[in-house]
Amino acid sequence: MWCTEIIFGFTTIQSDDITYDKIISDINATSQSLNGEVLDAETYDVGGIVGMLNSSQMYNCYSTATTHASNESSGVITGSMNTSLNTNNPVSIDNVYSNGTATGTKYPGNITGWYEGYEAKYPVHVTNSYYVGSGDAFGNSAAKKYDESQHTTLQKVSADASAVELLNANLQNGYAQWALDENGEIIFEKVEFVLKGEGTKESPYLIETVDDLLEMNRAIGASREHASAYYQLKASLDLSGIEFKGLSSPYEFSGTFDGLGHVIKNINIHNKQQINTGFFHATNGATIQNLGIESGIIEAGARVGGIVGFATNTVIKNCFNNAEISGYYDVGGIVGIIQDTKIYNVFNKGKIRVNNKSIGGIVGSGEGTNAGDSLISNAYNIGQVNVGTYTGKI
Repeated sequence: MWCTEIIFGFTTIQSDDITYDKIISDINATSQSLNGEVLDAETYDVGGIVGMLNSSQMYNCYSTATTHASNESSGVITGSMNTSLNTNNPVSIDNVYSNGTATGTKYPGNITGWYEGYEAKYPVHVTNSYYVGSGDAFGNSAAKKYDESQHTTLQKVSADASAVELLNANLQNGYAQWALDENGEIIFEKVEFVLKGEGTKESPYLIETVDDLLEMNRAIGASREHASAYYQLKASLDLSGIEFKGLSSPYEFSGTFDGLGHVIKNINIHNKQQINTGFFHATNGATIQNLGIESGIIEAGARVGGIVGFATNTVIKNCFNNAEISGYYDVGGIVGIIQDTKIYNVFNKGKIRVNNKSIGGIVGSGEGTNAGDSLISNAYNIGQVNVGTYTGKI
């Protein structure tokens, strides 16, 4: 529990630069949860996760707490939401789930007790937020009418699979996935990992079999932690007859994958509607090294590559592709499209086909915020590159 004098909440969240009267402001709280009870002592602004949310953002959080304020403003998620302390940074919450109880003498709410967004000069944005139980989302809604234009999908729901579907439909990069536990309660999905290793630089997760590769794909799709871990490929893998659509997840892969000189054989990905497709669909801040795609076909819509479909701020080194790669645009033997990415010591021998534009033996197209942000060094291509608009051997 966190409290500053008479303002109660669950989480202590540090401010980068602004604190008003001991009320912590300008923060981001992502994937926080609370189960239990928040007690009071002649209090106001009692919240399950944050007591007073000032000029701050909260994303993908839930609370099943019981909160009570003896004075006023009690909420299952926050005690109050206020923008008046810093109007340049409006309060916003997104993909929040409430299934607790807020009580008190004045202004109990299923989302927040006091909602300052009733005044147009103090906007408070609530998107994709859901609550269970009787009563209003905002405790002071009976006293003042809130501006519905500030909200998208503020909805009363049942605590069942339909609510999980709504929450998972709104996942953004960095959001944990939602699930039902064995008791039918809505929680963040727990990822139980069976790979050897610890996912660290010193003890990476080990990919020894095809099943291990599929397990990696499952885990990086369910957890940002696993999408940013260290992995080593300990043996060459044959994907003949295996339903493998590439390593993909709501999170761009930001970890390190070391192939240790091993190869992937008979990769077989066919999805002409898919954007960002390769052995890795999308990376951001990753390192991919010492890996070969020995054979197979990767066929998709746009941003298609043998190693990565869309690589941002990524290092790719000592890799090759010999699979056939095809798509509609941004198609390359190693990467479909790069942004602020460095590529060293790579080659392509596979056939590259495109139905529209931007095709290259190594990279389909490149972007950068400044000249020189992306680099290709010591690379060669001997694969056939079909002619299209903006075609290059590299």
